[in-house]
Amino acid sequence: MDEKVLKMWAFVKCSPNRISILKALNQDVPKTPTDLSKETGMRPQNVSNYLIPLNEKRIVKCINDEMTKPRYYTLTKTGKEIIDNL
Repeated sequence: MDEKVLKMWAFVKCSPNRISILKALNQDVPKTPTDLSKETGMRPQNVSNYLIPLNEKRIVKCINDEMTKPRYYTLTKTGKEIIDNL
């Protein structure tokens, strides 16, 4: 991993909830915050709050950000690299 990805890995690693979200997204099916909430046991609002910085850091991406609801998320290449190294 290069230094930039290593810093993002540390950002994810320090939060069990971020790890849970990335593990839930580590499939080929995009998911909504509600889907992720059901899989992780977190409240939908908390999932959304975790997705914001993950999206800003380009660890996950919203594939339909022009829509307000439902928004679907998937892992980016960087996100997949991070989850492969957890």
